[in-house]
Amino acid sequence: MIAGSRRTGGLVWLLLAVADLGWLTLMVAPALMDGSWLAVALREAYAPFCHQDPARAFHLHGSPLAACCRCFAVAAGAGLGLLLAAAAGQIGRTRLLSPWLLAVALMPLAVDAVLGLSGLWANTAVSRTLTGLLAGGLGTIYLLPAATVAAAELRLMGSTNRRLDGRETVDCSEGIA
Repeated sequence: MIAGSRRTGGLVWLLLAVADLGWLTLMVAPALMDGSWLAVALREAYAPFCHQDPARAFHLHGSPLAACCRCFAVAAGAGLGLLLAAAAGQIGRTRLLSPWLLAVALMPLAVDAVLGLSGLWANTAVSRTLTGLLAGGLGTIYLLPAATVAAAELRLMGSTNRRLDGRETVDCSEGIA
């Protein structure tokens, strides 16, 4: 384990949890204030990330969320993945997991989406939600150790000018006026 990785991992977990909660809140908010300029602005902010088809979105008080059910489920799954990592005592873990875990997490979502687009399978809100939850949850569990290692390296570099592998870093600020 990297020195200080438990503390760094806790900070990484907290930042990711706050970011995920904010992301989910911003997805739900437009449905709660349907028609307002802020609701329109929030929906537009999600447009580059999601198709936002109201027929494929969860609805709250008759208004669609700012993201489809799959995108919402990926974000909700990320939150669940963070909770599972905390419950399993994995905060601060720095041993990277097998890339196969990420493949397992994304494969059902990819198959559901591709078969749905091809017309070979009529995916449903249930299949989109379950595959999104799986991808978000396992994807987060997979990425959490990598984020912890990256944060620990940044912290170590900032204090000692050394990387975790012992090599010295280059100070790019020298010679700049």
